[in-house]
Amino acid sequence: MASPATSTDLERALQRYGDDLYRVALLLAPDATRAGRALLLATSRLAAADSRGDEPALLRALLAALPARPAGRRLRHMPEWTEPPAQHADHKPLLLAIARLPQAPRLALGLSLLRAFEPAQIAAIIGGDEPAVRTQLRDALLALAPHAALDRAPAIVLIADAPEDCRPTRAALGLADARLRHDPAIRGHLATCSACRAAELAWAQLIATAEEVLRGALREARLPATLAAQVQAAARAPQAGTSRHWLANPRVRIALVALPVIAIIAWLVWPRAAPPATSTAAAPVPPAASTAELVRRARDLLYTPVADAAIWHGQYAIQWNFPDNTYALLTADQWLDPAGGRHRLQLVHHTGGGPYEFELADTEGRLWYAGSPNYAAALYPFKTYSDRLRLQINASAEQRAQMLAARLRSGAWSIAEAYLRQAAGAELHAWGRQQDADGHLLQLVSFPGTSPLALPDGAPGAGTITIMLAIDEQTGRLREVRELFGGAGAEQTTRTTWRVLAEESLAAAAGDRIFDQRTAWNGTGTFDEVGLVISAQLPLLVPDQLASPALLLDIAGSALRLPATLPPDADTLYLLNRSPNQPAAGSVPGSLTWIAAGGGRQVAINTSDRDNRLPGFAADERLTIAGARVALKALPGRRYRAILALGDVSALGTPLVSQVSTIGYTRAELIALIESLQPPTLAMFRAQAPLLVEPRPHDAAWQALLGALADPPQPPPGGARHFTEQVFKRQLAQPDPLADPYHRPPYGGWPERFSQENWARTSPLSNTLETVSLTRDAGGTLIARQYRGAAAEWDYDALADRTQRFVGRRVIPIVNEDQAIVLRMLGCGGAQLAEANGQRTLMLTESAGGAGMCLKPEYIELGRIQRLGAGYATEQTPYLADIDAPITTVITLGADGRPVRIVVIGGAPASGTLLESWERTGEELLAPDQLPADLFSAQPPPARLRALYGSPDAPGSVIEPTTQTITTALALARSPLLGFLPGEGQPALVSLDAAPPPEQAIGRIYSLSTDSVFGRMLAEGYLIRAVYTARTSGGLQLVRFYQGAAGEVGAYLRWQAQWLQSAPQTLRIGGRNLPAWQAIDRDSGTAWLLFELDGTLIAVESPTPELLPVLAQLQPIGTAAP
Repeated sequence: MASPATSTDLERALQRYGDDLYRVALLLAPDATRAGRALLLATSRLAAADSRGDEPALLRALLAALPARPAGRRLRHMPEWTEPPAQHADHKPLLLAIARLPQAPRLALGLSLLRAFEPAQIAAIIGGDEPAVRTQLRDALLALAPHAALDRAPAIVLIADAPEDCRPTRAALGLADARLRHDPAIRGHLATCSACRAAELAWAQLIATAEEVLRGALREARLPATLAAQVQAAARAPQAGTSRHWLANPRVRIALVALPVIAIIAWLVWPRAAPPATSTAAAPVPPAASTAELVRRARDLLYTPVADAAIWHGQYAIQWNFPDNTYALLTADQWLDPAGGRHRLQLVHHTGGGPYEFELADTEGRLWYAGSPNYAAALYPFKTYSDRLRLQINASAEQRAQMLAARLRSGAWSIAEAYLRQAAGAELHAWGRQQDADGHLLQLVSFPGTSPLALPDGAPGAGTITIMLAIDEQTGRLREVRELFGGAGAEQTTRTTWRVLAEESLAAAAGDRIFDQRTAWNGTGTFDEVGLVISAQLPLLVPDQLASPALLLDIAGSALRLPATLPPDADTLYLLNRSPNQPAAGSVPGSLTWIAAGGGRQVAINTSDRDNRLPGFAADERLTIAGARVALKALPGRRYRAILALGDVSALGTPLVSQVSTIGYTRAELIALIESLQPPTLAMFRAQAPLLVEPRPHDAAWQALLGALADPPQPPPGGARHFTEQVFKRQLAQPDPLADPYHRPPYGGWPERFSQENWARTSPLSNTLETVSLTRDAGGTLIARQYRGAAAEWDYDALADRTQRFVGRRVIPIVNEDQAIVLRMLGCGGAQLAEANGQRTLMLTESAGGAGMCLKPEYIELGRIQRLGAGYATEQTPYLADIDAPITTVITLGADGRPVRIVVIGGAPASGTLLESWERTGEELLAPDQLPADLFSAQPPPARLRALYGSPDAPGSVIEPTTQTITTALALARSPLLGFLPGEGQPALVSLDAAPPPEQAIGRIYSLSTDSVFGRMLAEGYLIRAVYTARTSGGLQLVRFYQGAAGEVGAYLRWQAQWLQSAPQTLRIGGRNLPAWQAIDRDSGTAWLLFELDGTLIAVESPTPELLPVLAQLQPIGTAAP
């Protein structure tokens, strides 16, 4: 007869391994009924024999209880698990092959693939030796190979068919022999023999395929609730002196076990006003607390030590789902030193091994944290965690306490809190009291809810289950959580998802060993020292991953889409740069990830110009939400993944795709969040900034900078805000060294000082922001104009005679120049706030180059280019080549807290060189009747050059000019087409090359071969290239020249061409003397001869003196298309 201690051990083992044992029984038995009988018989035998209740003993008893299948007899009916769902119909041949294996190799294979047992462990269970088990595994896998649909199946050949030199290695591969790791001869052979390496890969693929298919077939198989109750009852066999002869009949015992279960089910479903009180065999107990009070106490006491504990140890069994849809039973250990402030937490697989998560804090301000890649993937969306998975952190006592609290509220630790949080707001039902195996008097409380391990609420296939809490009535501590599946009147199944294995006080002396990192850490790898922790919630984030908030609202706008209001429960925000070693990469679509976390829930958003969906992403639903095409995928662990095709385009004209990852949010909440997604605005930034995690304090300077982003005064309905600015950008004071009219003048012709006049209003037609900006020089001459509105977006450069239109884009409200500086200063940190004479200033000083340039990172490359020499120095402003001193930026704030003046100085603020300045010189609010006529016209001014960007309907394609006939070239020509007429002694035409005209150049991607300004104009359709062969005094030469409309080509050259030098020249063509210019390209060194003839500008590539007489024969060869 079983002793009480043995019964308790056996009950615990069955609770822990019941589902796994049932799966093994299903694998070996002909059907589920006989599998259940075998498991029940094995339990009864163990209980009667007073045997130790561990997993190996249970497996041996199960094997003995299973009916043996005579050798050679085929199964009449295949087990249910051999019928996979429709989406995995291709698994059936392999499952049938597994079912047909003899029982012994099938058991060995099952223990290896389902339970990850080593051959030595399997041998101890089945009573054989390790070599025999390895042979069984090899033979079983060879029998499965023809049914596994492997890519590398031919590589697995019998040893006898392998070459003599390969046979020892092939034998070791088939047996998974330790010699593969330790035998130099086998290792050396593998390194040199490609056939054996292919065989090694084939064995690995076969094992992985068999494991995936078998695990998938039995993954959902769980010990039925009725059978679980029978097995537990069988484990509590009668003690000595209390048995009865009639109880020896197994059928009677099964019937007696089933009777209480049937009675309980009837009691549960029978209508009643209140649950009846239950009694136990123990002594009388005090009145039960209310269910709501029980839940409240359990929530307050979760993971907390008892008051007098020197060292507190809690151990828990926790079910956990990984993002790849696999699951595992974890053992969670918690050690706390309440007096010393030390703690240690770790999550491991219940069978052992390295930790999935590890955290240890000592008394010297050190904290060690580690996470495995598969566990980190569940907590860090889009792989935003650092590649450094093991960190040593300097942490204060307060930070160590925050880290401990954050661990217990995240990941696998958090599921108990998730149940209790639901229970606090649910309708609770008392099931009465029960005494567990350890003598604790438990109150059983149930409620309808959702599993934190299941699909999110509202997802297809999600539903409500019954959750049962077992709470210690005396201590108020949660002891166990079970989930019950199945409706009333149907068979119910149950699983235990969280359970206390031990909660105990240890002697203080044990602390030295427990909290010694050198002995506590049993994982692989060393810890990287990273200094301070930036997030207790997400400790694997390191400081250089935090992106500057300026990237959200830079002058060019951000690709990232954010919700208009914060998601429910969000109290902490992160803005992460996926390329932490490249801070500037944060402005590239896809680089920024925004995360909102709080209340055990999380939202992450990333917007890219590529479709970065997960491999194998298969949507459950496809919807259209707020004009965006949306694919939704619900995942276990209350996770959602959404892919959104926004319809917007990036600055490069490529479509934008947003990914949204959520944890803990319902389908309805996710859809509401997607509906609110929009480009970031200043209002959104101001609301979110206080919640953003940053490595710098939110001090007085930070508060002043945030205030500097306040909204400007708003105009009356239909009116506009009108404000003027004066801008200075330092230039190199030198005259243009080139006299030809075909090059870009210094700084594009822009002056050092200019004014900007701006209007902003809410459009009466679209109810969206509409802006106009005019730029003028000191004399009032228009330099540029800009329009942004729902109807159109364009820029007009009067000096280049060019318009640039953006089509197909959603209007992105951009920030003004002063606001961009404020945003960058916020992101950089270190600003100093000063106040004098009632005026506040913010100042930030940086080194003049290198990594120290945060506020003005563009200065690094700008200074380098300007120091290259003539021509380069006058491309962009400000001029920095002669500055070798710290750079100081000073923002002066007005009475309303907004900037009124910004200066950037090289050197000391009082005496240095002024590099840039901005000043708001006026601001007024105008009524509708005060606005100039046609001020907000969406029509751009006429211009010679017209560019179109960003059409989503014209996807970018590589443009290579193609060879044309004379007829098609004439149709494409935009001015008279010049060439040489055919005839004796005339140059011979080789090719005419052209591309579609500029009006069709939306979204073009130009070939890298277009490395000259003329090559770019050819690709954009402004030029036609002609190639002839001509006999000259120097022999046969190629004549290559480009030609196009003189007005357009001249304007393009004045916008883009950069010459190293140029000189005038006179050409005689057709009896006329023509002015020409010889120019040397600055970057390539190529020589060009430029002249105009009859409205056509011609550029001859690499002209030689011998070619000049040939050019004299140029003449029109046809009439260009009008």
